[in-house]
Parts: sequence; structure tokens; C-alpha cells
Amino acid sequence: MVESKSNLFSRTSAVATFVIVALVVVAYIVSRLTDSRPASSGMASSVRTEAVLPMLERNSNGSEVLQVPETIVRSMKLSAEHAAASTEPVKLRLTGQLMLDPSRLVHVNTRFDGEVVSIESSVGANNETPQPLRAGDRVQKGQLLAVLWSKEIGEKKSDLVDAISELMQHEATYNNMKSVERTGALTQRSIDEMRRTVEADIIQVERLRRTLRSWRIDDTEMLEIESEANRVHNQSMTQPGLSREQLKADPNVERGWAEVDIRSPIDGEIMEINLAVGDIVSPSDDLFKIADLSRLVVMANAYEEDLPKLRQIPVKERTWIVKLVSQPSALETSGEINTIGSVIDPNQHTAIVQGWIDNSMGNLQVGQFVEVLIAEPNQTGLVEFSNSAIIDEGAKKFVFLALDESLTRVQRREVQLKRRTSSKAYVSSEGELGIKPDERILNRGLLELSDVWSQQSGAAAQH
Repeated sequence: MVESKSNLFSRTSAVATFVIVALVVVAYIVSRLTDSRPASSGMASSVRTEAVLPMLERNSNGSEVLQVPETIVRSMKLSAEHAAASTEPVKLRLTGQLMLDPSRLVHVNTRFDGEVVSIESSVGANNETPQPLRAGDRVQKGQLLAVLWSKEIGEKKSDLVDAISELMQHEATYNNMKSVERTGALTQRSIDEMRRTVEADIIQVERLRRTLRSWRIDDTEMLEIESEANRVHNQSMTQPGLSREQLKADPNVERGWAEVDIRSPIDGEIMEINLAVGDIVSPSDDLFKIADLSRLVVMANAYEEDLPKLRQIPVKERTWIVKLVSQPSALETSGEINTIGSVIDPNQHTAIVQGWIDNSMGNLQVGQFVEVLIAEPNQTGLVEFSNSAIIDEGAKKFVFLALDESLTRVQRREVQLKRRTSSKAYVSSEGELGIKPDERILNRGLLELSDVWSQQSGAAAQH
């Protein structure tokens, strides 16, 4: 007896709840209808409205259909559109930023300690007065950037001159000893020792030459060093009485003896200059930073649900169109996608997609915001319609199908949403959840009809 009373109380509560909810829905629809009618209609209009409420019916095949009176269709201004077969490839829209290509950024250093003697001037345009090189100036490969004075390289050049001069002296002595070898005036041991001395001098000269070449001393400077060694040797041999003052080198040679040229290794634009005349610099200092801006990196953010679609694109077909956010009317630039990131940002739930675009015209700047468009592989079996026609209920998506031209008979159907943009929704046209091309989809009044459908469908399930 206690259980029967409990069951009776539960059914009574459920019926009372349904009645309250139904009254709220009826009051809302009545308010919508009465707003478009004269206030003088009074109670009679309310009675007529109650008689023409949307009602959920079940067809002979068991499917549910919502009967919507024409008065409600007009008052709610219901409208529908035809679903169309999707023919254009869907494009992913990502936002990103232009960045420097790290592989095209060069740090210019010196190989030894030294003092900055001079900084070269940029080439003035339109007969402008040349100015010292600054950040933003363009330079060519091999262009002189600055000149350093280094004690270390001056000493190493002098060591090479000394080694060459000593080699010449020992070679001359060895040749003289060989010329009298048959006379027996010298022992064979003395001749062999002098030959070994010459070999040691050759090794020393080659060691110093390799050291200077490892410091990127070019062939022209190497020839100057050897010419200086020949000059000193010839003067000492032909004029042995000359003083040290008279043996001094040419002033031009002397002035540039310890100087080192700093040249640009690439064609590009100077990004940073970190030196001034008189500075003492070391090999650990970045004197210049030069970047080749003819190609820039694009760093775009892709949502994690879009990553499988990106990976489905064949590697050779991974291209994108880049548009400047700040210049919507500017020409679009095409580029390639290099990498798809594997790390998801925990806050934005995005991964970095990296690629490049051509900037040989120099019309793009590092740091600009861009929008990239990536064409997905063509997908068959999709229809498209307005995104506003989708009803979101958690993980499930629904639409209302119009079963007649007057929109008085509609049916709610679950769909399989494949992709959506700000204006379009793309759903499958196959299977139980498919929408066929040319079926009419309601795109207005969805929330009100969905509430009525849910309430009446739930009430019918309880009974």
C-alpha cells in the first residue's frame, strides 16, 4: 500500500511538472502571437491561439512530425533553404604571424680579439651623403662592414715572414753545401743536418700559412706577406749594412699589417649592429646580425581537431594561401607547409603549423599578423547550408527539415556535422544521419520549435 501511494505521488508530480512547463511554453507562444495582433482582440484571441498550438504527431511509419499552424509560421517568420551538394573544397582558416627564418639569420663574429678601427658607410641613394652602416641597411655578400686592428694577427703574419726568411737562408746554405759535397770539404752528416733544418723550416712555414688561412686570410693578403718576406731577405742579402730603419716596410703595408676586414657572408639586411669605433671586441661578440628576408617563416595556430585533417593532406600538396590581416586588399601569397607541430598548447588547445612564403619583392615585414587558408582534401558525400540552421545540444547536432512548402510540417533530425565555418555548415549526406541534397532546412525559429519538440516528446515518452 505504501509503494502504491509512492508511485501515485511520483506520477502526480510528473504530470504537474509537465502541466507547468506546457503552460510556460503556451504563454510564450501566445505572447509572440498577441504582439502582432490588436490589443482589442482580448480573451477571444487567446482562446483561438490556444487552439492552434504546434502539436507533435507520429506518422504511420513511427517517425515524429511537428504540426505548426500557419499563423505561427507567419508570426515567427519561419524560413527554410535547400541543402546543396558541396562542390568546393573546404578551407581551413588559421591565424598566425610572420617570423624570421632562423636558417637565414647570420651572426657575424671575429676570430680573434681586436679593436674596431672603422665602420664602413652605406651606399647613399639619390646622391645622399653616405652614412655609417645602420640596422635596416641592405648589404651584399662579400661587402666590407668594418675593420679591426688585432695584435694577434699582426704577430702571426710577422711569424710567417720570419719563417719564410729563415727558410730562404737555410735553403741557400744547403745549396752551397751540396755544391761542394764532392770535394769532401764537408762531412755528409753536416749536409744531412742542414737538409733536415730546411725540412723543419718548410713545415713551420706551412703551419703558419694554414693558421692564417683558418682565420680566413685570403690569397691576396698571403701574397703580400710572402712579398714582404722576400723584400726583407733580398735587402739583407744584397745590402747587409742597412739599418732597421732602412729595412722598414712600405707605410701602406705597415698600416694594414694588423688590420682584419669584417665582410658580409650573405646578401641580406642588417638586423643588429653591436660595435662602435674604438670598441675592443672578442670572438664571442656578435658584431652584426644579417638576415636574408627573401623568404619568411609563417607560424600559424591550428586547433587540435583540425590536425588530423592537415595530416591527411599529402606532403607534396601541403600548400597554403597567406593573407595580411592589416591589408585585406593586398595580393595573396602562396607558400608551403613544412611541419605540423606535435605539442598542444594547454590554454589555446592549438599546435604550431610552420611553413614559408616568398618575400623576394620585400613587401612583407617580420611580425605581421596573417590569415592562412589551407584547402582540405576533397570530401564526397557532403551537403552544405547556413550555419545558423544547426541546433547544438552538447555533442549532438540537429536540424529541422521542412516536409512541405508551407513549413507547417517539420521534423527534427540528428545530423553528422563534418565541418563548419562562420557562415556554412557541412554535414554528411549518407547514412541514417545524412541530409540529402535539395531537402529543405529551417534556418529561423529553431530554438522555439526545439523547446516545443523537446517538451512534447518528453511528455509522450513519460506516458
